[in-house]
Amino acid sequence: MFGTVTIALFSILFTIWILRRRKHFSSFLKLGIPGPKPNLLFGNMWEMYWKGPLPCLQDWIDQYGNVFIYFFGLRPVLVVMDLDLLKQIQIKDFMDFVDRPGLFELDPPREPGEPINLILIFLRGTHWKRVRGVLTPSFTTLKLKTMAQTMDETIDDFIRNVDEYSRKENCLDVYKLFQAMSMDVIIKCALGVDAHVQKNPMEHELLNHADVILSTSIQSLPFLIHMSFPAFGWLMKIIRTLEFKFQNKGSDPILDLVEVCRQVMKSRAADPGVCSNIYFSTNFVTPTYTNKTLKTSFDIVAYYATTSSALGYTTHLLVQHPEVQEKIRQEVDELVENEGENLDYVSVHKLRYLDQVFSESLRVYPPVYLFVNREANTDITYGSIQIPKGMAVQVPVYHLHHNPTIWSDPEKFDPERFSPDNHNRSPLAWQPFGYGPRNCIGMRFAQLEAKMALARMVQKYFLRPCEKTEKKLTIRTGSAIINPANGIFVKFVRRNSLK
Repeated sequence: MFGTVTIALFSILFTIWILRRRKHFSSFLKLGIPGPKPNLLFGNMWEMYWKGPLPCLQDWIDQYGNVFIYFFGLRPVLVVMDLDLLKQIQIKDFMDFVDRPGLFELDPPREPGEPINLILIFLRGTHWKRVRGVLTPSFTTLKLKTMAQTMDETIDDFIRNVDEYSRKENCLDVYKLFQAMSMDVIIKCALGVDAHVQKNPMEHELLNHADVILSTSIQSLPFLIHMSFPAFGWLMKIIRTLEFKFQNKGSDPILDLVEVCRQVMKSRAADPGVCSNIYFSTNFVTPTYTNKTLKTSFDIVAYYATTSSALGYTTHLLVQHPEVQEKIRQEVDELVENEGENLDYVSVHKLRYLDQVFSESLRVYPPVYLFVNREANTDITYGSIQIPKGMAVQVPVYHLHHNPTIWSDPEKFDPERFSPDNHNRSPLAWQPFGYGPRNCIGMRFAQLEAKMALARMVQKYFLRPCEKTEKKLTIRTGSAIINPANGIFVKFVRRNSLK
């Protein structure tokens, strides 16, 4: 009797669950926007899990066009690659899309007071506007000129590492050196101290912690289950923590990274003079060490990952295109010879062709491929397209940059696309840093470091392929960032060795 009642009750509850699930999906399908049919269990995550996010999105774009809906687990996402519609969403009606949706969170839904809400990219509404306003002065021209000196000193260490390691190894993974350099730059500028990451660039603990944190992938079972069954978020968080500890030799990499930042902030509070060269505003959000260190730790990881990947991709393209590399070298040599200038903030901005090359590299390989997202805070309609309040809007940056209707021969690396003569293209077609008022606040900072490092590198070395150099680069797709899966292997030949 008891067994029969239990089975009947379970059947009723399961039927209710199925009906609610169907109603959830069908309510968005009624909007009349095309898109792949959602699976009752996983939305459209199952297809993304098996194919990978980049190929999967490309299949949907080919089938459904520049505007369509898919379900990121239970969450409906409106993908927009139409430039006119993007202009409305990202610029004209920005205040209706001021917030970012929490698409990539493995944690349970965030409460307003949680520390993670203190991170700029997760802030919402007026809180975001206030914090953005406080942070913006950290990236003025005057501040960037000052930070360029710190960057230059850090790039000196990078060049010394290239010298040292290239003597030992004919084929050097320069991506690891870029990671160490980028980590040193952001820690010096954000925390005002030298972490000496470049003294151990191949296995420094900060690099190991950051790599483990960034290892979360859309193509992981915990991610798939959590996005499809949010009620199990607490369990997936435990599993993720155990995975992190396993990869990080028994300790939680997030807590380890936060602890490093906490110790630095304690020392800074005890003796402010020790960190007099800090440039970023990091103390405005909250008086507690826990919250400040969480925010700073996330900033460090995000900047380190994107900048080092961008440098790696550009170096790979320069190896594959020696004529482009030589043109940059000639431009740098001419600047230094004619004007007798060091490569600082002012002089780097005179390297127009280098800027074209870096911009084209970011088009071909945008490090952030799925994080340019917005959330509608009101019901809004554009022609036949209805966007209900709460719906996530996603800009598929990688596919936007490879759209043949916008970019001719998009798979070709061609820096001339960004020459002064080519301004007949919508600025929204290029979004490695997003676009509009909520674009990446550190864009100019990242561009400055990257161009200074690239200019110094090609000024001193010829970059050649070696036996481990990939002709077609293998890409690893994380939850929001793409990076080189197998490193960037280069043979460095000192210029004076050929004379």
